[in-house]
Amino acid sequence: MPEILIRGGTRAFIPDRADMRQVIQEELHERARGIKFMQLPVYLTGKPVSNAITLGVTKGQSPLGPEQGFVWGITRLIVTGLTQSAGSPDIVNIYLNDNFGGPVWWQFNGNTFGYNFGPPLVLQAGTTLSLQNVGSIAATGTISLSGELWEVPAEQAWRLLGLS
Repeated sequence: MPEILIRGGTRAFIPDRADMRQVIQEELHERARGIKFMQLPVYLTGKPVSNAITLGVTKGQSPLGPEQGFVWGITRLIVTGLTQSAGSPDIVNIYLNDNFGGPVWWQFNGNTFGYNFGPPLVLQAGTTLSLQNVGSIAATGTISLSGELWEVPAEQAWRLLGLS
């Protein structure tokens, strides 16, 4: 930093362009630390049995959710393999923590098999996603849940909402 002598003998350091650039770069680096864009791991995948499907931890799939210390901001979810139909497409619900009797987190059908979210759907550490059909389904091939998300450290969860 350049040193400037001010009347009365007081000295002050005034940042120059290079100093300001360095501070800004350090701040941007610090803000971006721990934030990453990811594809949703394709853990929830399987074939229907007897016109029904249930996918989740209780069915032997790996837990699908953020690890301890992190939060997910899900921006896109897609369920592939459902049968389309003008009258009665296949329907599946997404639940939290294999709570198939609990509230539905999101619903998909063969005609509307993907959604984009903005602001993102927030999933906290220790919470997992699971999938189960509604009524009988016609699909016979593999059904999979995929998507995109932002992962951030839990103490930075506010960043998922676009706050600065």
